[in-house]
Amino acid sequence: MQQRRSTRKRGVILTNIGLQKLQTAKRKAEIWDNDGDRYTLEELGQRSGLAPITVAKVLNRETGVDKQSLVLCFSIFGLTLMDADFTKPSDRLLQAEDNNADLPSAIPQGWQVTGTRTQDYDVRLDTTVINSGSATALIQSKSPQADGFVTLMQTFKAEDYRGQRLQLSGYLKTEAVETWAGLWMRIDGAEGEILSFDNMQNRSITGTTEWTQYAVVLDAPIASDRIAFGFLLAGSGRVWCDRLNLEPVSLEVPTTVFPTELQLPTKPVNLDFEQ
Repeated sequence: MQQRRSTRKRGVILTNIGLQKLQTAKRKAEIWDNDGDRYTLEELGQRSGLAPITVAKVLNRETGVDKQSLVLCFSIFGLTLMDADFTKPSDRLLQAEDNNADLPSAIPQGWQVTGTRTQDYDVRLDTTVINSGSATALIQSKSPQADGFVTLMQTFKAEDYRGQRLQLSGYLKTEAVETWAGLWMRIDGAEGEILSFDNMQNRSITGTTEWTQYAVVLDAPIASDRIAFGFLLAGSGRVWCDRLNLEPVSLEVPTTVFPTELQLPTKPVNLDFEQ
């Protein structure tokens, strides 16, 4: 009797996220280090120590390869392979990724996206990089040259929180953040004036970090009218957010608002510009 050939797929392949990251870094290196000429499979093989056919498998994603091959391909361009960059081969998974590639980002219900140059960022739910539950919120730049900022945020009325000290806490994970990322919260008055604000810029998150809990603590004055909060990414990179919580806390918990008034000198200084 003829033995049936096994169709089980082995190894791993790049996700759309991983492929985009690799192709972006590859093109940047071609422009800056190779006079704009495309690297051949042979050249990529020599730089990674892989056979050209293995490099081709990595790039076309039709056949699984061992994880180390992906690591070596990423290392050519100084990249680190992350969990979101690869997956096990699955026809249904690849088809779903390709079908969703051209769809608008799925903004979580109740949230809105704002910032500068929002067209340079992708904001959506992520079901591949998880802290807890089944989904996280992701902000990622579309290119290494992104220089704006984007936030996923929401705003609500302040009546129930007036006269209290509020703590916004949540878990953030970052990858290759060039400028900074963080949680933020702002408390506004009835005329739109800012009564209290903190965006973690004085203790910002950069580079690649694992899931870590952060907190922003502000006082909500009696004059508070609206409270806004969220998380943000400035510049290139990726930041995930999960398990946000906003609650009143004891006055024994110190606020995190940046004390700008403490930085002011008590009198004019260096008026003759000699110091």
